[in-house]
Amino acid sequence: MNATIVEQIIRLVPAVVAMAVFSVFTVLKIMKDYAPFMFTPIVIMMALSVGIDQASHVASAEEHGDDVTHIYVSGGSMSDPYYQFYSDSEGTTEISELDITHSYTFHRLNGATSHPFYVSDSGYEQESSAKVTITGDGSSSSGISGSETFYNLIWRRFHSR
Repeated sequence: MNATIVEQIIRLVPAVVAMAVFSVFTVLKIMKDYAPFMFTPIVIMMALSVGIDQASHVASAEEHGDDVTHIYVSGGSMSDPYYQFYSDSEGTTEISELDITHSYTFHRLNGATSHPFYVSDSGYEQESSAKVTITGDGSSSSGISGSETFYNLIWRRFHSR
């Protein structure tokens, strides 16, 4: 399936879940008012199905937890190279290219105090396209500080703590 289609489906999930929850509460309200003898068994069945669904979601998240690549970013400078990416927290293994089809979590290298880079697939100081999703603790204007991180997939959350 095309990555853009998958991203659009993922963006629709909260709305679909909200509609489903609203529908369930509406049905429960009607059942409670007009058939109170059925209310308790229905609530128990729903609670069991939600518990089973959450257990499978947790297992799925654990299975894919190793798909992220941790990137450590050096402090910035006003001359070339403006920053450097490393694959290790000691800053010994340099990375020269990133692939936007992978999931990355960015960390400051050795508590770097500057905000030396931006992430975009559209050019300098341009908003990235829908192919790159940036989420996390930082922002485009203030960057990240201390133990904050950011990452490039909306459905995963990683911490540097």
